[in-house]
Amino acid sequence: MPAEVVKVNQQPWGLVRTYLKKTVNSIYIEAGTFACDPGKSLEEHIHEEGDEYCMMLSGQGIFDIEGVKTVLNEGEVICIPKGAQHYSYNTGNEPFISAYLICP
Repeated sequence: MPAEVVKVNQQPWGLVRTYLKKTVNSIYIEAGTFACDPGKSLEEHIHEEGDEYCMMLSGQGIFDIEGVKTVLNEGEVICIPKGAQHYSYNTGNEPFISAYLICP
C-alpha cells in the first residue's frame, strides 16, 4: 500500500512531498521526497531537529554541506549532520528526485 502524502509543497525550485512529520516522546521524525528542477537550487537551510539522510531516487544532484560539494547519483545516500548549513542543486537536464529522512 503506498504511503499517504501528508503535505505537498510547491517551491520555486521544485516539489516537496511529506509523508511523515511527527514528534513522539520528544523525538522528531520527518520523511518524504523532493524533486529539484534542472538548473534550480534549494535554499540554504539547517535542520535543528536531527540529521538528514537523502537517497537519490533518480537523476543527479550536487549537495553542498558547509561548503563541501558532493555529487549524488541515483541509488547513493548522503548524511547531512544536524545543524549543518546545506543546500542542493541540479546541473542536469532532468529533475532529480531524492527521498529524505530527518531524525536523531
